[in-house]
Amino acid sequence: MHYHLIGISGIGMSALAKLLLEKGFSVSGSDIKENEETKVLRSLGAKITIRHNEDTIKPGMVVAFSTAIPSHNVEMLAAKKINLPIYHRSILLQKLLEDKKSLCVAGAHGKTSTSALLASIFQMHDQGVSFSIGGVIRHLNTNSCFGNGEVAILEADESDGSFLNTNPDSAIITNTDPDHLYFWKTESSLKAAYKAFAAKVICKENLFLCDEDPFLNRMDKKATRYGFSKKACARILDFGQEEEFSTFTLALDGAIYKDFSIMQLGRHQVLNAAAAISLSLRYGVSEDAIRDALLVYKGVSRRLECLSTKPGTIIYDDYAHHPKEVFETLRALKKAHPKRRIVCVFQPHRYTRLKEHFTEFSYAFSHASYCIVTKVFAAGEKEIEKVNENTLADQIKGPVTIATEDIETSLNNVLKKEDLLVFLGAGDISKTARAFAKNWEAS
Repeated sequence: MHYHLIGISGIGMSALAKLLLEKGFSVSGSDIKENEETKVLRSLGAKITIRHNEDTIKPGMVVAFSTAIPSHNVEMLAAKKINLPIYHRSILLQKLLEDKKSLCVAGAHGKTSTSALLASIFQMHDQGVSFSIGGVIRHLNTNSCFGNGEVAILEADESDGSFLNTNPDSAIITNTDPDHLYFWKTESSLKAAYKAFAAKVICKENLFLCDEDPFLNRMDKKATRYGFSKKACARILDFGQEEEFSTFTLALDGAIYKDFSIMQLGRHQVLNAAAAISLSLRYGVSEDAIRDALLVYKGVSRRLECLSTKPGTIIYDDYAHHPKEVFETLRALKKAHPKRRIVCVFQPHRYTRLKEHFTEFSYAFSHASYCIVTKVFAAGEKEIEKVNENTLADQIKGPVTIATEDIETSLNNVLKKEDLLVFLGAGDISKTARAFAKNWEAS
């Protein structure tokens, strides 16, 4: 059977493509530009066209598409014209893994980091685990794997409602903060979707909910709460943080698991780790396997990824684009490096998100010493009057510069020896970060 993936370079679609290739299917796809995933998929045997062309659609294909692909896409129209089977990415993924127990991770923030660590732990425990993650696990250098075991780890995406296409045996919900309201329209409809997702979980005691989220605290009483509070069933104790790692103890089901160490910074990452470890323990993964996994786990690409440790300035690249994510990332960096100035380059992502969270953004940068705001990454959206990089910069408390084009020059004017530089955003700011870090290393 041959599968054709429209939008194959996206992180979720590339994970699906790799699973199909591992299963022995032939795969083709199209997208509008090259990226690292395109190169990897070609090396694995996928035939990829960098443009959407109706001539690529042939009889006998099964077509998959991502949410980013509109219904009037020329390949979608061509596939409909000859009555090919067409599936959303999430539905085809579920079909592909339907004979496995799905452990799903959802939430506005932290779902990629949590599902990646969960997959890493299960792989250390059982090489037959399958997984599909919305980011590249750095020590494995992949975002998916098809195994012969009975467990599949899935990142479940709430942004487009596709997490409702999963059939979770167990699940983790990290939080339900309002985001992606361009899709959901209202916060109440988003919350209802989270409730519907939780209701689908087969094993209710293995539904792990973060007890710091007020809405999750009102959800299913049979679920297991995790967090720092005394009421948490999976309770985090003795949290500590150094320059490059965090430590904590976990209390679960009457047992105490002391001195876990993760190569991630921040209270939020410890919450993610506690959820992943707790669910793993419930599935019978040994404590030794968990500790071995934590030793090799280096995180996910673009999640506070260190790009340069050249003597002097440290450079990070991070995916944070919601004000809560920005705040937590900067807070973690400040705690780890209290004596360094933190210089932040922030690329706002979507005009609708900036509008929805405008006030929160004004406080999100409180741990930064200096902020450079770039042009909004529109992600296909139209501009909104009085919602842009200029109005955001006016709201940020503290020194700020707007850099819509020559970001490197702005940085060279600001950076001092021993500064910590972090690039933040979900758009294409990572390209700028990597180019700057490469030049910095060579200088």
